[in-house]
Amino acid sequence: MPEKRRLTAKYEIATPMFIGDANQNAKMVSPSSVKGALRFWWRALHWSEFRNNANSDVDALISLHNKESSLFGRESKVVKNKQLGGQGKFLLRVKTKNIQCKSIADLNQDSPYSLGILSWQSYLLGLGLMEYDRDSKRNKYHRSAIISGSFSVELYFRDKDAIDELKPVLLTWGMLGGLGSRNRKGLGSVNIVSLNGENIPDDRDTYIKYLKQIIKPNSFRDELPPYTAFSKKVKVLVSPEKYSSTWEALGSVGETMQKFRGWGYQNPRDNVHYIRPKVKAIHDSYTNKENDHNLVYQIATGNAPKKYPKSIVFGLPKMYNLSRAGEVKLEPEARDNDGQPDQNNKRSRRASPLFIHIHMFDQKAFIVQVFLPATFLPKNDVIPLGDDVDAKLQKPTDWVAMDEYIAQSDFKGWEVKLWEKNISTLP
Repeated sequence: MPEKRRLTAKYEIATPMFIGDANQNAKMVSPSSVKGALRFWWRALHWSEFRNNANSDVDALISLHNKESSLFGRESKVVKNKQLGGQGKFLLRVKTKNIQCKSIADLNQDSPYSLGILSWQSYLLGLGLMEYDRDSKRNKYHRSAIISGSFSVELYFRDKDAIDELKPVLLTWGMLGGLGSRNRKGLGSVNIVSLNGENIPDDRDTYIKYLKQIIKPNSFRDELPPYTAFSKKVKVLVSPEKYSSTWEALGSVGETMQKFRGWGYQNPRDNVHYIRPKVKAIHDSYTNKENDHNLVYQIATGNAPKKYPKSIVFGLPKMYNLSRAGEVKLEPEARDNDGQPDQNNKRSRRASPLFIHIHMFDQKAFIVQVFLPATFLPKNDVIPLGDDVDAKLQKPTDWVAMDEYIAQSDFKGWEVKLWEKNISTLP
């Protein structure tokens, strides 16, 4: 195929990537997982464009879905004697290099991923990837990960007009995204190294210039999109300081988030709350934190008012472990138009609108955070409080907790002013 119909993007794996086969064993970066990531960022970038040319959200979603299917392909099937779906406008190939797959726990103590060194990163790993073993008093990983390596993504186009549509998607994914479990929490961050042989971006300032060219708020819509996508409400934060490793950077943002969100446990010796040994909890890190804590206790005892903790905007499900009331789990539940459980949709999560990404420049790591707010839950979904659900109050009405997280002093000077002058072209 002619070179003019090919795009080649090269990426480095910046943080442990928990991606695997049917048995949860990390082995490779698959073409299907890469295509899934590219679909996500294509949809995120193009919502406003399709909505601007439609009479309603529904019409826009239909048009967007049809264009996505044409570009990326979809399952082929016959509907009303017509063949629908099939291959998209390009073929995708992944080539890996120096991929190292191990259980992080099996690495030597000198490794930056050693269990002995793991600290604040554990907050971002979460229960799905690790747990605290009370007998050994250490964290244990459930799964193996791709801990290092690089890969290239080669796109071979049948239609050269599609090249310009995929170029910013390859860039966006490699500047803001990742692959695998917990990639919104900074795990599995992928860093774009080059696009068609040109090295980009190679420092923080260039990185921000590229972001401003890709993310153009003036072309985005004001209102919240119906799914995770760019709008005028997007916020991007890039750390001005450098970290010696991507693991250190991940630990730094994990520390900030846990201090902001965590209530901690009460030490009976001094009646002080701690989030970690010798690290005191901060109970006023956001305005409604104490009210949120009290509300969860009310939910646990069945005496809750019909409202939800402000912090659920960070994503659901959310598990609370209460010392005097046991466990409380808040998770969404899909309902039909009659308010009954939707038997055709078992949706039980709402992914975080905050993306954490770790990026390397010249052997130094930077923290990137992207806030992409969208409609919190579909129209009929509810968040049950025990057996009593009031559908009129099933969703949060504001993003105050997230706004306060972004505005805290730890992130002073981080926010990228996206409305400043953009560079004119991409490579």
